[in-house]
Amino acid sequence: METANLYAQLIERFEHIKQLLREVNSQWPLHVVDAEVFQIPFYPTPEPPKEIHPIHFSDHEAVNLIQKVLLQFEWQEVQLPTQAARYPGIIRLNKSFTKKFNAINETKDELHALMTDHLTPGNRAKVRDKLFGSISMVQVYRHIFSYEQTPRKVVFSWIGNTFSVKKMSIPETVKFLDSKRSLAPDYLDFEEWNQIIDAEISLLANPPPNATVQLKKRIAPHPRMMTFLNAYDRPDQKISTQCDFSHHANLPLFLVDPKQETIINPLKSFQQNDNYTQRRRRIETRPLIEKLNLFWASPIE
Repeated sequence: METANLYAQLIERFEHIKQLLREVNSQWPLHVVDAEVFQIPFYPTPEPPKEIHPIHFSDHEAVNLIQKVLLQFEWQEVQLPTQAARYPGIIRLNKSFTKKFNAINETKDELHALMTDHLTPGNRAKVRDKLFGSISMVQVYRHIFSYEQTPRKVVFSWIGNTFSVKKMSIPETVKFLDSKRSLAPDYLDFEEWNQIIDAEISLLANPPPNATVQLKKRIAPHPRMMTFLNAYDRPDQKISTQCDFSHHANLPLFLVDPKQETIINPLKSFQQNDNYTQRRRRIETRPLIEKLNLFWASPIE
C-alpha cells in the first residue's frame, strides 16, 4: 500500500473511532441505573509497588469520569510509557448499547490491523507521532466490553503474583547484557557495573551442564474481571462455578441491569504476595544477574 493511501486510511479510522465514541458518549449516560468505577493510580517508577490502592468513584462522578476516559488517548503527565490508564468497574444500564460499542471495537481492530500489517515495529511509533501526536495506542485499541444480557455475577480481581518466563539462547543473552550496560545500580559506579557484565558474558562461554538462560520477570499487576452468566443464558442451561468470560479490566463493563440483579465483587487493593504457593517444577533456577531478571535454569535430576 502506498504511504499516502495508508496514512489517509489510518487518519480516517482514528477520526471515525472518535466520532463514534462522541456519539455513544452523548447517549449511554442518559440510561445509567448505577455506576461504580475504580481508577488505578499511576506509580512513579517502572517497577510496580507492592501495594496498589484503587480510587473509587460512583454515580455521577463515575459517569463523568468514564465519559472523559473513553476519549482519553493522550499520555497523562504522571504516566510512564510502560503504564496504561485503567478504570475497571460496572456501568448498569436500562438499555443496551452493545451494537454501538461493538462497532467501535471493530473500527479499533481495523486501525490496529492497518498499523501492524503495513508498518514495521520500529516505524509504528514514528507514524503515530506524525499522524496522531503523543497518544497511547494501547488506550486507543482496547475494547469496550458490553453485554445485552444480565450476568449472574461479576468478580474483579488482580493478576500480578505470577512471572513471565522466556528462554534465551547464549547469543541472545550476550546481546541483552550488552544493552544493559548503562543501567548501573545506585551502589555501583559505571566501571564496576560493566566489569560485572563482562565477567558474566565470559562465563556464558562455558555454561553449566544442561543449563539454559531464562529471563524471568514478575508480571505487572493489572485488574481483571470474570463474568458468570445466569443458567438461562448458558448453552447447557446450568449454573457454572467457572466464569463464562474473563477479560483485562481496563475499562468498565457496560451491562443491561435495570433491576440491579447482578452480584458484584468489587476490586480490592492489590498486595504483592511473595509467599504464594508455587506450582511444582522440575526446573531449578539460580541467579545469573538477578537485577536484570536473568537466571540459569537446570532440570532437577
